[in-house]
Amino acid sequence: MKPASKAHSRITTPFSRRPRLVDAGLLVGMLLAGVACSSEPGNGLGPSAAGTTSATAGASGFGSMLGAGGTPSGTGGGDLGGDPYAVPPVPPAPVLVATPRFARLSRQQWANAVRDLLKLSDISDIESNVSGDALVGFDAEAEDLFVTEQLRSELFDASEKAADQVTGDAAALARLVPANAPTDAAGRAKAFITSFGQRAFRRPLTDAEVTTHVGLFNQGPTLYAGVDPFNAGASLVIQAMLQSPYFLYRTELGTAAAGAPKVPLNDWEVGAKLALAITNSIPDDALLAAAAAGELHDPAGVTKQANRLLDGTTGTVGISNFNLQVYRLGAYDGITRTVADFPEFTPNTPAAMKAEVLQFLSWVFRENRGIKDFYTAPVGFVNSVLAPLYGVTGTYSSDPTMLTKVDLDPTRRAGLLTQPGDRR
Repeated sequence: MKPASKAHSRITTPFSRRPRLVDAGLLVGMLLAGVACSSEPGNGLGPSAAGTTSATAGASGFGSMLGAGGTPSGTGGGDLGGDPYAVPPVPPAPVLVATPRFARLSRQQWANAVRDLLKLSDISDIESNVSGDALVGFDAEAEDLFVTEQLRSELFDASEKAADQVTGDAAALARLVPANAPTDAAGRAKAFITSFGQRAFRRPLTDAEVTTHVGLFNQGPTLYAGVDPFNAGASLVIQAMLQSPYFLYRTELGTAAAGAPKVPLNDWEVGAKLALAITNSIPDDALLAAAAAGELHDPAGVTKQANRLLDGTTGTVGISNFNLQVYRLGAYDGITRTVADFPEFTPNTPAAMKAEVLQFLSWVFRENRGIKDFYTAPVGFVNSVLAPLYGVTGTYSSDPTMLTKVDLDPTRRAGLLTQPGDRR
């Protein structure tokens, strides 16, 4: 939706490059030690750089093999090799590592956040022209995530498309208005702003922010002549919030008491950190409710929510995204073979190989397996393309993502390292 004056519609939010600090193994740290409920002042790297998050140093990267308790689990009462007399491994001591208090959402986190915030199933048109992050390593490495002028312009255009898609569909817009919202125009507008704003910023809006956005909402009919007043106002608010630093960045804005070495994180900050680490998206309604109830200030509350997220579909997707980066599975896309020498290798084979690794890792995690099974379990996940490579007979789907669990000959195939993709 284009306003009468384009210049008046652009939200001129200043974006500045963050301090360059490394965000250390966020997901591994959370799963091992729980979410840190405090930050520690940084090492003299500037006032806005102050802050650390508690992460466990020395983690091996086996993020998919950590049980709910945060320690590796195996067949022998939790030990690595199944020996009942073995001494359980001692987890490394938690180490506070300097991290930024302002961390921009990665490209994938942004896309997931927009989709979930707007309660849409398809945002391909919205995200189609937003650049990806040119990173080597993990996509949430905060030191390399900042907003360039090009990205700022792309995010502005994406916010317009998002507002158009939502306000152009009465049902889509209705999903963003609380069911118990007042029926009068002013009350309904304020209810929409406070509800949508809390989900967008991952915390309640301040009174000043509510007032500002109500004022912006009320400009809608002037800028969008002939458009329903509520739709016009909602369009401006959606655009503004999607461009706000409070949406685009994960923030930790608490202050330490005089002389205190640590900065406490509030429940909302813990909730946002937990959701973005596990699901790669914004907190869902249940997590926001837990933050509002003050349930994220103790390990039991955080563990409860972490397990809930891990058991859900979004948690599975988030873990797969993490494992894809840990094991550099993007390299599978570049695997090629000549047809003459490898007649069973098809264009869909690399995608199936990558999907098998992710499903195998998910199986290890879901079945509460340990490092021993990671290397020795004679289990595979195959479709019609992978089955012949394993010498497995049967009828399987040709879809590279529709894989079936099969038992393999342990003398020939066992664990991740004997899967076809790991011979690339």
